[in-house]
Amino acid sequence: RKRPQDEPVTIQPESARVIYSPSNIAGAASNGVQITLPAKWKVTHFETFPAEVVATVSKTEPAPGGQSVVSVELSLSGTPPAGFERGTVTLHATDGDEAEMVTVPLTLIVRPSDSSEPGA
Repeated sequence: RKRPQDEPVTIQPESARVIYSPSNIAGAASNGVQITLPAKWKVTHFETFPAEVVATVSKTEPAPGGQSVVSVELSLSGTPPAGFERGTVTLHATDGDEAEMVTVPLTLIVRPSDSSEPGA
C-alpha cells in the first residue's frame, strides 16, 4: 500500500556499509543506520541479504511529529559468499493490521587481510 505523506520514513545515511576481513568476521565495522518512522509502527524483525548480515536494534528514541528513530547496528554471523558486494537490510514492522517494510541498500567491503593469501 502507498504510505501516507504525513507518515514519512527517512534513512540516515541512505545506505548501510559493512567493512570486514574474512579472517576476522568479529572485527567487522559498520556505519549502522538510523531509520525515522511513524512511532505507531512496531518493529517485528529484519531480513538481510546476504543472510550472513545481522541487523539488530541498538536503541529506539522518540522524535518530533509522532515519529521514532530506530538505530540499527549491523554485524556478520559468518563470511558472506565470495563476490558479494551489495545487499539489503529490510526492516519489517506492523501498523495495526497492516504490514510495513523499509529496505536499506547495503555495501559489503572486504578489507584485505595480512594473514590470508589472494584467492583463499
